[in-house]
Amino acid sequence: MSERMEPRTRRFLLGSYTPDGPAPSVHLAERSPDGRWRIVTSAAASNPSFVARSGELVFAVFEAASGSVASFRLDGDAITPVDVVEHGEADPCHVVAAMHLGVVLVANYTSGSITAVPVDGAGALGAPVTLPLPAGGGPVPDRQ
Repeated sequence: MSERMEPRTRRFLLGSYTPDGPAPSVHLAERSPDGRWRIVTSAAASNPSFVARSGELVFAVFEAASGSVASFRLDGDAITPVDVVEHGEADPCHVVAAMHLGVVLVANYTSGSITAVPVDGAGALGAPVTLPLPAGGGPVPDRQ
């Protein structure tokens, strides 16, 4: 026998590109049980191409030639900026919060590297450390 799931409001974090510089682009959105969507609140950022959440903290990478990672605090219906650190690697495209290790990890698309950024429980970010990935090749040379 399967249980029926009751409809409920679902919340999501979204990042969106901002072609003209910082703008409301880290969004808390929700979908109501009747299928309607709305933006609950937004925080300003520049090209947050990926966002990740760990508890009350939200992390976003800012996709640019010299990338950055930022932290925000999610408190009910508010997203409050906490900290931002430029790490200098090109085109960050993914972030994961490894709070059990005290870092956020950033994948950098064009640089082909991984950046570890120390983070404390309040979202303050430390000095980034970047590790190059091993060299290699694949079937599409211009994407290596």
